[in-house]
Amino acid sequence: MPKRSTWTWDQAPAVLYAERNVARDVKLSRCPDQAVQKCGQPLHTGEIKDALRWQWPGDADDRVFLVPADLLEIVKPSLPLSRDLIIVVGHLFRIQHYPENRMIETSFRQLTELLALEWAGGKTVEALDNALTLARWLTIKNYPVIRKLYPNGQVKELSHDTVGFIDRVSRIVIRNGKEIPANKQPLEIYLSETYALAIKKLPAAPIPITALEVAHKAPRRIRTPIKNLALYLASRVPLQQVILSKEKLADILGYTNLRNDKFLPAAERVLKALHPVMVNDFTLTKEKTEIVLAGKYQEIKNS
Repeated sequence: MPKRSTWTWDQAPAVLYAERNVARDVKLSRCPDQAVQKCGQPLHTGEIKDALRWQWPGDADDRVFLVPADLLEIVKPSLPLSRDLIIVVGHLFRIQHYPENRMIETSFRQLTELLALEWAGGKTVEALDNALTLARWLTIKNYPVIRKLYPNGQVKELSHDTVGFIDRVSRIVIRNGKEIPANKQPLEIYLSETYALAIKKLPAAPIPITALEVAHKAPRRIRTPIKNLALYLASRVPLQQVILSKEKLADILGYTNLRNDKFLPAAERVLKALHPVMVNDFTLTKEKTEIVLAGKYQEIKNS
């Protein structure tokens, strides 16, 4: 019987299969300190709207982020969760065998479970609904899209595109003439053509669901850094050892204070939080960090 290889985390068999570009994009969930309102901006859906526009200093790709101006109030609280939902939607598209119409079926309950969140009834529904709305409109210009990889995981071909991730979200509130409770309402989410194509073309970044649980249970100040590092490390599979400069690690974690007496202890707390779920061992110095991943390729039989 033929065999194939798949990446397996030693301590975490259950994973989310993230699109690789999204998993390694540390700016996707970062809220801007300032955004400029611009009139008549074209979004990825083809619609023209007054939009909030921001860029990140030092972004090598000179990307431009856009969301409709009328979503200003939900940007800060919802953007990190929007990134997570973009990942989960891509995961469902993959495991639902790439439907031709690019529509996946899910529910607020399922999204909550996949993200390892605690269910809090209407509060959870509202948070997920706002984050889905933001994810549906989010547009990024000059977005770096990895098109091809070498067998060792290094980038072979890359392009800069104008991208969005979700084209439409439908919530079924009445079926067969009967109202459906919010926690059971089916969701139909349509992926953008660009995002669906990227999911099909590239190997997935396997994110242990246990790593998300670790992040949610951690002190609030390090939840996002833990999640960012987990996603980035998953995107570097199949490398078993990842070497990061001090500046790169700080960018992933979202830390701006690079004084060694501040940065090194903070970075160490994040790395320790992901041991042994994703990090088998690490060496943290003033110049760089070497991380040995807690996983390996494993041969499995094709059925």
